Amino acid sequence: MQHMGARFVMEIATTPKRSILRVVIERVKSGLCLLCDREACTRGLCNKHYVRFRTMVLRTHPDNRLEFEGDEIREGRILHPQWVREVLRENAELQTGAKAS
Repeated sequence: MQHMGARFVMEIATTPKRSILRVVIERVKSGLCLLCDREACTRGLCNKHYVRFRTMVLRTHPDNRLEFEGDEIREGRILHPQWVREVLRENAELQTGAKAS
């Protein structure tokens, strides 16, 4: 947790634990939901699981939401938004390189 003026800002995890990182990367590359075999659409989850995640976030006390989200990221149950952007950028670069060949 970092102190910024009168507010405390908690940094959330950006990547899953090392023990499950390989599985998460494989799921992301395959385009499948991290939790089931449906197509992933948002932050590595299918619509059903993303709605479930958002519901759990809203049911969590506002003071604990970042901690909850960080736990979910560490456990590989959702992707950090920055991680999603990096994966999308890498995929776009691969597709552009493949078309140029």
